[in-house]
Amino acid sequence: RLDQEYSSYNLGATATYRVSRKLSLNAEGGYEDIENTQSSILFDPDTGRPVLGDDNDFIVDPDQPRITAFERDGPYGIVGFRYTPSRRTELSAFGGYRFGGTNFGGTLSYRPSPRVTVSGNVNRGLTSTARQLTQAQFGGIGVPPIDPVDGVDYSDLCPLGFDPVLGLCFGGLGGQPITSATFRNTSARLSTSYKQERWSATGFVSYTDRDYLNSLQLQDENAPSLEGRNVSTESYSAGIQGGYDLNSGEALTGGLTYIHTSQFLGGGSNDQVGGTLGYRRNINSAFYATANATAAFRFGSTALSGSDNSYLGSVGIGYRF
Repeated sequence: RLDQEYSSYNLGATATYRVSRKLSLNAEGGYEDIENTQSSILFDPDTGRPVLGDDNDFIVDPDQPRITAFERDGPYGIVGFRYTPSRRTELSAFGGYRFGGTNFGGTLSYRPSPRVTVSGNVNRGLTSTARQLTQAQFGGIGVPPIDPVDGVDYSDLCPLGFDPVLGLCFGGLGGQPITSATFRNTSARLSTSYKQERWSATGFVSYTDRDYLNSLQLQDENAPSLEGRNVSTESYSAGIQGGYDLNSGEALTGGLTYIHTSQFLGGGSNDQVGGTLGYRRNINSAFYATANATAAFRFGSTALSGSDNSYLGSVGIGYRF
């Protein structure tokens, strides 16, 4: 989308000091060079808002030069710790200066019993939606997306990939517009997973705030100033996802998600409820077949919204390497 080009280079070093068997300290520092550019969006001269094509996607303005969404060239430094008071509990956190601003994060993993896992993470850093989509797909559509927090495989639930920030699917259940833009992302997520012999379930709540770094990505440069207007996208979400093994070669998956999103540029807000159903069957030791169906229902209005409802069905054949 918009021919986005993202390049990042860094040269650094990491040091770790083990205070005790349970506590270790670490520090990282170095030099980074980041550049993110994209084609200019075509804007309506009367409204100052992006013009959308027949597929509700942005249109490139051929008369405007490429936009530098973000550029950073300089040193960075991060410090943190990892604390494991028991085999069932792990806590880590870090903070410092990187990507031209404050960068911090933390994770918590707690297993009160062999069947239950409580996980949480908080993070603030720099990213772009196109980069997240690439990372979530691990090189291409069809590769099983794994939630980095609880390790659950959501390939049946998310045909287009799993968003590691929102903890949701891209596309029909995305909860976010796949916009080529660079932003500072602040996110938090808490989930609880339960697993028995044949079935598993995960419930979660999450929050994310995306502050877009270059307003020219979102409005005409000749439009009135953005001062006093919302140039961020904020989302709250909650949901439950689960699976049931019919036998050693067949499994059912499903999920229900609620998302509230406030759009950038005062574009309004919407609430979305989505559901998914999936079926997987092993053909042999290498091949397997899948069938998936999703539906999403959106309420409210946004400046860039397309259809209020969306439906997606897919069938496929997979191969395990």
